[in-house]
Amino acid sequence: MIEENKKENKTGLYIAIILIIMLSGFSIYNYLKYINKEVVTVNRVEKFPVSVKKAELKPIDVQIIQTGNILPVQSVMVFSKIPGKIIKKIVIEKGYPVKAGDVIAFLERDVVDAQLREAETGLISAKANLKQVEANLLVVENDKSRIESLYNQKAMAKQKLDHILAQYNMMQESVNLANAQIERAKAVIKQLNVLSENHTIKAPIDGIISKRFVDQGSMSSPGSPLVEIIDKSIVKIITTVTERDFPNIKKGIEAEIKVDAFPGKLFSGEITLISPSIDPLTRTGEIEIHINNEKGEISPGMFSRVKLKLGKTKKLVIPGEGINQVPGTGDYFVYIVQNNTAVMKNVEVGEFAGPYVEILAGIAAGDSVIIKGQTRVKDGSEVEIVK
Repeated sequence: MIEENKKENKTGLYIAIILIIMLSGFSIYNYLKYINKEVVTVNRVEKFPVSVKKAELKPIDVQIIQTGNILPVQSVMVFSKIPGKIIKKIVIEKGYPVKAGDVIAFLERDVVDAQLREAETGLISAKANLKQVEANLLVVENDKSRIESLYNQKAMAKQKLDHILAQYNMMQESVNLANAQIERAKAVIKQLNVLSENHTIKAPIDGIISKRFVDQGSMSSPGSPLVEIIDKSIVKIITTVTERDFPNIKKGIEAEIKVDAFPGKLFSGEITLISPSIDPLTRTGEIEIHINNEKGEISPGMFSRVKLKLGKTKKLVIPGEGINQVPGTGDYFVYIVQNNTAVMKNVEVGEFAGPYVEILAGIAAGDSVIIKGQTRVKDGSEVEIVK
């Protein structure tokens, strides 16, 4: 009986050991399976799908877009040449069109008018005096001829002849003095006429009165303008171009102009003046663009945008989709693919020409630039190029 119990106990022990071994093996199997799965998961690196385009040298239209204010080609400040005179009357107002020679204002002229009348009276007197001395000279000339004839006939004394000759010379001198007096009177009248004309202030050019600085009754001063006249038939824009683009600027190049006051409307002009030098501080050169404005639509002071087309040239470009900007800065970067890895490159950007962006520095022709999928990658990400 005891022997049977011992056999049963041994059998149960063996079964328990076998069960423990089986359970342990199963646990170890599951553990090893789990560990293997983790290793596989850790070793599997995600590859981001991206599309690329190669940076290339491409002939593109070179365009410059600049801004500037509209200015008159010709503007004139009108001053009085006569100081200390009351402005008696102003015959124009701001905005009035004028032609060269049109009267703008009259100065008080009582004094100069009185001087002119006096000079004209003096001229009349001088002419009357000349007439008198010429008549006297004629009488003396007749006496001289008669006495000379008698003297030649030895019927007149030498003393009488000398006396009449002296009288004749004196009368000739009187005629000369009378003529000189007339010329002086004429010169005075001419000066007074100029002075009188200067009391009438006239427009020196065709244009429009853009500003008026004085009122009727105020005092004239050579240093204080009365009005400003601008010629709006041709207006200009003064702007600058960079040192890099300056060699491509030529006189006669057409400009496409947009004026904020006329949305959707284009005006045309051309480069007429080019600065002979570059500003060493800004590294830019100044140019002047003239616009035909015969209709007078454009007014000085308006803001404009100018587009200059400088022809085609080969430049290193990438599609615009590939360019990225550092938020809050003016810095740009791209991702290029090297050995299936995204590499971030800082770039210097030039012109934006349609769908392309000019790259001045940072990458080279032939580099594969990511143009799609770059928002998901970072420097060092593994990528897979897809179409």
